[in-house]
Amino acid sequence: MIYLNGTMFEYRPGMSLPELVEIYNIDNPIIAIDGFMIVVNEIAITASQARALLLQENDKIFFAPMLTGG
Repeated sequence: MIYLNGTMFEYRPGMSLPELVEIYNIDNPIIAIDGFMIVVNEIAITASQARALLLQENDKIFFAPMLTGG
């Protein structure tokens, strides 16, 4: 299984993070690789790393909107 923002998805070998985001967005609040802080297994990654990330069994991914101060 893979967890994205607390939602469980079945793991498929070769599945990428962008593919999982597409599936997640069907039934959940919309997230995107750009404009969000992305944490995979407690490690923050960049948007370019996220676009190329191939998922592994038991990955835990969290997307949080980036906030700008003023």
